[in-house]
Amino acid sequence: MHGFNYELCPWGKHPVENIQERALKLLDQYRKKLTLYRTNTLLVPLGDDFCYISIDEAEAQFQNYRMLFDYVNSNPSLNAGAQFGTLDEYFRTLRGKSDRINYSLPVEVGSDQVGDFPSLSGDFFTYADRQQDYWSGYYISRPFFKAVDRVLEQRLRAVEIMMASWRTYCQRAQREKLPTGFAYKMTTAMGNLVLFQHQDGVTGTAKYHVIWDYGTRMHNCLQGLQIFMSKAIEVLLGIRHDKSDRNPSQFESEQVRSKYDVQPEFKAINAREGTSQYVEFSNPLEQSREEIAMPIVNMPDVTILDSNWTCVRSQASSE
Repeated sequence: MHGFNYELCPWGKHPVENIQERALKLLDQYRKKLTLYRTNTLLVPLGDDFCYISIDEAEAQFQNYRMLFDYVNSNPSLNAGAQFGTLDEYFRTLRGKSDRINYSLPVEVGSDQVGDFPSLSGDFFTYADRQQDYWSGYYISRPFFKAVDRVLEQRLRAVEIMMASWRTYCQRAQREKLPTGFAYKMTTAMGNLVLFQHQDGVTGTAKYHVIWDYGTRMHNCLQGLQIFMSKAIEVLLGIRHDKSDRNPSQFESEQVRSKYDVQPEFKAINAREGTSQYVEFSNPLEQSREEIAMPIVNMPDVTILDSNWTCVRSQASSE
């Protein structure tokens, strides 16, 4: 096609009248793809991310395919038939004369009117690519990183609430302001969480080195957010007042992640007879909730007390 740089032939050849050769090659590809399905009707999406960015280019695509389909339909010896179809969403887009049309060609079946085009609707999964490769694995592929994605989202939500509480506390008590480094950690975590929502990120269809980059980013963000949460708890409880205090936080996460691609380990509370250990719970939701908490301790003979030093019913169980 002339006039569309991204559609130029990669071998530098000019357009030629090769309808028969191209039609037979296209039909051969369709028949190979048909072996992946149990019916004798094949739905073939046409285009990619950068097709149909203008009406002119969509029309040029349509005219080329129409010549190929006309050749197939006019030769009964090929024992095949081809026609255009469109999906409901793109049918409406075309009628609205949008400047951008994606993934679907206009349809023509015996009429030049858009309103006469056949429209397909429903569930079109599962797409088949080649051989036995079906595009369904992204629902369950790389489940570990899907889980890390949810953990980062939950942790980020908790940090947002803690940051708002910190700012309110500092304004009322005229305490130190929030260090800019903590705000940077939060915005970085937001960016990396959004980055992982890429079509090849959370789906798990990216290559290994890309997944390594995603995983490393999320792991580092989780580490940074945990530092913020530990110090925010100290400020809100009145334990730490000076932001220049470089001492380690008195609060540690119950889960420790040593690497980006390993399961977290639960850290046991080192309880000793005659001493007390503090466990802080954070509720990132907007309403109160009740659920069973299961802290891990290194000995079964412990008593659980609430913030008022009232005994809480508890049960000890071994792993």
